[in-house]
Amino acid sequence: MYRKPVKPQLRHPLSRGEKSPESGQAIVLIAFIMVGLLAILGLSVDGGGILFLYRDARNATDASTLAAAYARCTDGDLVEAGLNTASRNGFNNDGTQNIVTVTNPPASGTGAGDSDYINVQIQAFKPSYFIHLVYPNPLWITTDATGFCREAFDSSSVGAIFGISNGCNQNGVVEISGANQNIIGDLFSNADTKQTGSGNGIVVDGNAGTVTTFDPPNYSDKVTFVPPSTYTPGVEPRDNPFDWVDMDDYRPGGLIWEALPEGQKTHHTGDWVENQTDNVSGFHMVEGDVTLRQITVDNTIGLTVVATGKINVISPNSEMKYYEPLLTLNDNDIPSVGFLFYSEFGTQSSNCSSSNDAIDFSTNNINATGVLFAPNGGISGSFSDGFYKGALVGWRVSLSGSDSDIIRDPTLFPPQPPRVSIAD
Repeated sequence: MYRKPVKPQLRHPLSRGEKSPESGQAIVLIAFIMVGLLAILGLSVDGGGILFLYRDARNATDASTLAAAYARCTDGDLVEAGLNTASRNGFNNDGTQNIVTVTNPPASGTGAGDSDYINVQIQAFKPSYFIHLVYPNPLWITTDATGFCREAFDSSSVGAIFGISNGCNQNGVVEISGANQNIIGDLFSNADTKQTGSGNGIVVDGNAGTVTTFDPPNYSDKVTFVPPSTYTPGVEPRDNPFDWVDMDDYRPGGLIWEALPEGQKTHHTGDWVENQTDNVSGFHMVEGDVTLRQITVDNTIGLTVVATGKINVISPNSEMKYYEPLLTLNDNDIPSVGFLFYSEFGTQSSNCSSSNDAIDFSTNNINATGVLFAPNGGISGSFSDGFYKGALVGWRVSLSGSDSDIIRDPTLFPPQPPRVSIAD
């Protein structure tokens, strides 16, 4: 009997009611993809928000730093100025959403320990929307800035001679001896001024003042003031007029060093000694003591020596003047002084003996131009048969000699406006 062939039936591998071993993998994969997509969305939404928050905090930090620095320059409340400015820029220091800290001086970093510097830090927090699925912690940013204030510098505060110390044992903070010496410009001492030597030897053409007394009290037979009414005893003390000067600016990497021309500056990492050298022109930063004996300076360039140790200059030849490019820095908004010699050596105390002298400058028949500055030690000078033009500003100033002029030249220390800027 003929039987019709039976056509085999095709059976779907997943018949109704049956489960595959791979069942549910797609759902898991989709879940992972969704998490990834949410993470990307979180990065886009929350990441963009944190970038906007950082931008706003950055601007607020800079504005607060400048406001605090300006308050420092104008004797205002720098903390209040910084906090108020931060608040006006959206960061009110509520301790929850943001924390604003104003520190003067900074504890570390740029300007650490320097009261002219102010650091402002802002920490700001932001709620997360999508990113919390993969990052559950709060989102926050931190910005900080350090600014500085340099108070205005009044060049009229610098006389031909300025003694910084408020007392020097039995010595005068300013002490002058010799004959036929003319001091043209102001003379000031934060304690006593003494004149010794033969009578009628000193002429002061300018204002003269001492915080305590002029010795001898009956100075009329020793000193002539022109006009006579310009001498004032018992005046108020004054701060070091160059207290804004920072030696670090003169070191490699410092603001002034980097601005000076290449090829005309030398960094001495130890003592520097020159004897009868034909040309020592240029700018010299010395980490040690300096001895210059019978040197010659090319005054088309000039000479400036800044040293951590003592500076001893003995009988230089012909004329000597400061390194001129220093003063051109003022045109680039870099405050600078026409220093001839500047030494940080010494101890600010009542020890005013010769062992505390920072600059010893002995000249004869020479014309010298430039500022001598010794904020911690003494300036000992002997000027005879010539002139010195500039200013002598020292912890103590002791001068001798005869037939010489000591002339104040304010063009070597031009006035400076207040300076407020972001340092870091």
